[in-house]
This record gives sequence, structure tokens and C-alpha cells, in this order.
Amino acid sequence: MRIMAVDVGIANMGVVVFEVSAGQRCLVHAALIQTEQDPRKKRVRQADDDIRRISSCYRQLCDSITTHQVTRAAVELPTMGAQSAAALKYLVAGASVVACAVIQHGLMTDWYSAGEVRQILLGKWTSSKQPVLDLMEQRYPCLLTQFPRKAEREHVLDALAVFEAALIDGNVCRE
Repeated sequence: MRIMAVDVGIANMGVVVFEVSAGQRCLVHAALIQTEQDPRKKRVRQADDDIRRISSCYRQLCDSITTHQVTRAAVELPTMGAQSAAALKYLVAGASVVACAVIQHGLMTDWYSAGEVRQILLGKWTSSKQPVLDLMEQRYPCLLTQFPRKAEREHVLDALAVFEAALIDGNVCRE
């Protein structure tokens, strides 16, 4: 089976796809879906630009699902502890994009909070994010060269952590 794990976002969405069979796993695809605000800010309404970015994320995610023949998904459900109303808007939009894509493709999906991922992987709900990122870098060193910029790599590592949590504690990894 092909399992996609996603770190939700609109500006940066981490996506990984694994082939899982007979207890073995193989990383098939790792990507960062990115969108940027329209540079013509004064001539484009914010709502129009938001829809453009959301649509782009949706299309790219659906393309990944189709191209890599994904059958199941594990997704990090964003916590609603955003620092601003704008940040909260993009978290909700990102979660909605992923929800629509997995529903559209009929994927069995497990959703995890960041705290649940840390609890499953490290045994600590309140641990900071950095130990999880360090663990994923140790397990998947090939991604250090594929994603040399730490700010971008972080989203892919978060997606890997969701996949690892799903392997341990999820329904999507059970045959």
C-alpha cells in the first residue's frame, strides 16, 4: 500500500509517500509544496490571492496522490494555537485543502496533533518540536541534501514524523 503523510500548511506543506508491504517501508517521494503571496499585492485583493494559493496547494496535493498511487494518508492536524488571526486562517485553509483532497480520492486517513506525534515517538506530549526533527534527520539523512534549507526541510521532517507515528499507532498502516 502507498501511504502519504502530510504536514499541513498553505505557504509550506510537507509531503512524503511510502510504499509499505510485509513490514517493510520504502520512501518513494518527498516534496515541499510551496506557495507565495502575489508580488503585485496592491493590485490583487487578498481574498483572490488566498484562493489562488489554496487552489495551487490542492492541485499539487491531488497530483501527488494520483502520480504516486496513494491509497492511505496520515496527516498532522494543526493545533489552533496560532499567533494571529491570519495565521489561524491559513492553518484552517491548509487542513481543509488536505481534507478535501483525501475525501476526493477516497483515502483512509488518520489525523494526529503535534502533541500526539511527540507522545508516540518520544513518549512525551509536551516535548519541544526539535527532538522530533532531530530524530527524523537521523533516520532519513538523505533529506538533508534534498532539502538543504532548514526552514523548508522542517515541513518534510514533520510529515515523516507523522508517518512514523502512524506506523506505530495508526490504522492506515494496518493491512
